[in-house]
Amino acid sequence: MAVSVGSSPVMVDYDERADVLYISIGQPKPCFVREDPEVEGLHYRYSFDDRSLCGVTVVWYSLQDKKELQKRIPFQVQLP
Repeated sequence: MAVSVGSSPVMVDYDERADVLYISIGQPKPCFVREDPEVEGLHYRYSFDDRSLCGVTVVWYSLQDKKELQKRIPFQVQLP
């Protein structure tokens, strides 16, 4: 599934077997991760180059509260 944030395409991929949702903004790039302090398993990925948000990873996606995820993800995205 693809949408966009600004001029960057957003790709959403759910790995059902691993129960992990990957949301990527733009082209893949080296990044570091910070976990949301209030939602275990919600990880924000930031570019090493300019510290911009380049994606979100949600571990244990099937167990997460989807409404809470929509509130915590800092851009609009349709969750599967």
